[in-house]
Amino acid sequence: MRVAVTTGYSYWGRWHPSDALDPPTPHRSPTQIAGGETAMLWLSTGLAQAGHQVGLFYDTARPVLYRGVQYLPTTYKLPELLSRRYDVLISWEDIESLAVNHGAAVTIHAIQCNIMAMGIIDYGV
Repeated sequence: MRVAVTTGYSYWGRWHPSDALDPPTPHRSPTQIAGGETAMLWLSTGLAQAGHQVGLFYDTARPVLYRGVQYLPTTYKLPELLSRRYDVLISWEDIESLAVNHGAAVTIHAIQCNIMAMGIIDYGV
């Protein structure tokens, strides 16, 4: 399957996937990104390892293939989605991707509960 992963995250700036997926070394300290980004990276990597073609759109300087995932600059996102090449769209808090005619048969919208208003019900969080 061809899987597009898009994200609304951009507040950590540019980084390479190895910054988050590989252990720090004496010559490279870990890049600070949060749990949502880390989960998105590991999910994408797992899907690629399972044999899927994964394109992840993020604030990368240029396209890079890393651990089987094609990381693409966000400027590629809308043209790629409009090409209707993907079977699955995973939108990681990215409303913009859901608003276009992407043509994916399956759409998943991942939202972290820490940004949601819980309303009047106490969920014990």
